[in-house]
Amino acid sequence: MLVITGIILSGLVSGVDAQLEQRDRRQTRQQLEEIKHALLGFAVANGRLPCPDSAGNDGIEDPPLGVGGCTDLVSVGNLPWATLGIGQFDAWQRNFTYGVTPTFADNLVSSAPPASCSSPLGRQPPPPPGVSFELCSVANFSVLDGAPPGGATVAQNIATVVISYGRNGGMAPTNSDETENQDGDVIAVDKVYSSNPAQPFDDLVEFISTNELMYTMLAGGVFR
Repeated sequence: MLVITGIILSGLVSGVDAQLEQRDRRQTRQQLEEIKHALLGFAVANGRLPCPDSAGNDGIEDPPLGVGGCTDLVSVGNLPWATLGIGQFDAWQRNFTYGVTPTFADNLVSSAPPASCSSPLGRQPPPPPGVSFELCSVANFSVLDGAPPGGATVAQNIATVVISYGRNGGMAPTNSDETENQDGDVIAVDKVYSSNPAQPFDDLVEFISTNELMYTMLAGGVFR
């Protein structure tokens, strides 16, 4: 009788645990969508994306021209939640990781488009005053469905990526796909959720492509 009761209770606990996991993932997915809107709104208002909060964990973006700021090949840190005016933590009370292509986040305003800015209609116009990138600017993030070398491309030319490390927080047990999301390079992994202990993956990833960013800037009247 005790064995049967234990089995029943174990099943109930497992079911409740799965429901809580689903609830937390829904909440975090909604937060990521809100973060995406906040980032696009910041870009329209400021002519650039924010830098990460890479020092101090105070939620304030670090100066675009500061040491370790947005002038490196890739800039990754905590989401600058205070700068964006949004919540700090995901559903598991952990910071979001934020990576941005520095071209779209520095304050080095171009006075003319580079030679690569061309189209069948000719050279593109220079960016408006106060905008740090051109319509032809290229981002250096890629999103794969698995860690390289085996991962296939999900999206490329990505301006910015935001990651929640999920319930496990990127801690063991983990695998190469989750580890890839923590190494601070220009590759992020976004794939189907898995609770398999042998191959877990519970990261949640949101990203903004260059095309989406440019469309938002055009729709907002920044580029004309």
